[in-house]
Amino acid sequence: MIKPVKLALVLALLSGCISEPTINKEPVKSATILFINPIEQSQYQLPTGSKFGSESPNYFWYVNSVGVLEGYRPGGITDSILIPTHDLSHIEFLHGYSALEDVGFLVKAGDTVTIKYNANGYPVLQSNISAQLSGCYNYKLPFRNSHKYFGFDPVAIYTNYYFMRINKARQNGEAIPEIFLKDFIDFVKLNDDITANWELQRLTLDSLIEAKQVEPVYGNYQNYTTQREQLAVAASNKYFAYDAEAFSRIDNMYKEFFNDSLVAYASYHRVLKAFIHHQARGSEVKMIRTSSGSTFDYPEVSEIIKDRVDIPQQTKELILYYTLEYIVNYFNTENIKEYSDMFLKETADTLKFQYLSQLYNMGIQPSNDLLLKSLDNAQIELSSLAKKHKGKVLYIDFWASWCAPCRASMPYARELRNEYKGKDVVFIYLAFNDREKEWRETIQTLELNSNCENYFIVNPKTSKMIETLNITNIPRYMIYSKEGKLVNPNAPGSEGAEIRELLDRYLGE
Repeated sequence: MIKPVKLALVLALLSGCISEPTINKEPVKSATILFINPIEQSQYQLPTGSKFGSESPNYFWYVNSVGVLEGYRPGGITDSILIPTHDLSHIEFLHGYSALEDVGFLVKAGDTVTIKYNANGYPVLQSNISAQLSGCYNYKLPFRNSHKYFGFDPVAIYTNYYFMRINKARQNGEAIPEIFLKDFIDFVKLNDDITANWELQRLTLDSLIEAKQVEPVYGNYQNYTTQREQLAVAASNKYFAYDAEAFSRIDNMYKEFFNDSLVAYASYHRVLKAFIHHQARGSEVKMIRTSSGSTFDYPEVSEIIKDRVDIPQQTKELILYYTLEYIVNYFNTENIKEYSDMFLKETADTLKFQYLSQLYNMGIQPSNDLLLKSLDNAQIELSSLAKKHKGKVLYIDFWASWCAPCRASMPYARELRNEYKGKDVVFIYLAFNDREKEWRETIQTLELNSNCENYFIVNPKTSKMIETLNITNIPRYMIYSKEGKLVNPNAPGSEGAEIRELLDRYLGE
């Protein structure tokens, strides 16, 4: 039950949310987002000490002009980005919050929106059009409770694997280390709070819309958000028991949710990506090993989705696009060619395909060597790099911005570089199956720019060297001798005495 006092307080906080009169004119093509002192959102530590990290350095997400999800990481004291509105009166973007939550905001086309951050690092929006619109943009803010659930939205906690796992272990009577027990949250009470929150938000917006203090579009957006969160909660409830009954029930929820009118919303694309894994689990698609580790057999998933006739056309095409992106990330050139052809046959969307091709350098011809790009865009092959540094030992680290173990190893890598500074050892970091934009940003974030060289592997899918060296997991380390020969294709990582003993030995040869 919603307490009248709380509802009245929220109504008072939002009562100024009235927009300008609508005038019939040509659709505005974009909205400008201005970041003031942007706060890094890729890491978070709970008061109990548990740490969370995001795989991507980006924490601002929007649907780009091609029509697919694109990430952005603001930098500096101020930064800005222009996002397309896809001829809509309002457009949604996602802003990450402390690596645990993506918050959706609906802003008016043509507005210049300034994002500042409160004491907790939470984004607060300000409209350049009117103070009333600022209230609309921040309508979710009064519903947040900084003293409960570590200040996160209860749905974000409920759908987080870490908290789900602790709750499940507690239910099963499993032994849980004391440090994790401190993070235990009662999911029964959490579920009650989620339901109450949905009801409070609905009642609040209904009242404001009826009083003509909020545009109806925000009521529609809240209904969409609630349905999206209900789907996420239902999938989380069955995460550890995804049987046929659970798959059927959740699949029906997806089908009821799918709507081609939502394809410009960033959060809708997140749902479509989640659907791919729902389909894989429900169809019992096997896990296989690839050059990038263990993953679902996405070619099989693509075939299943292609044959479905119960998904709206634009939505289905986007799901096929994201499935193809997984194939490009995890599978070989033969698979990529086959399912690229299938994507083009099913969708005829050459624009999205060209975007994906450029994003992952899919047009590169096969080669026996690794083609590398430096931070200043100079290209060199690995064999030439070894010749260039002849007379020195090369310690090579294959990593990626999305690889959590890689990122976790970087403090040890920095220590190792400092220890061998001034000696004939060259530390080389090769970004494997990465995106160039994220690679460049992560180098700055991790301070991977001293006593080392950084290169982006341009041809990870077409280089026979990857296959020859059997690079299937990262981080992966190699050592080249002073003569430029590969002497250790599976060297130890930068932590511990073993790598130091090896480097000292090769230095002495």
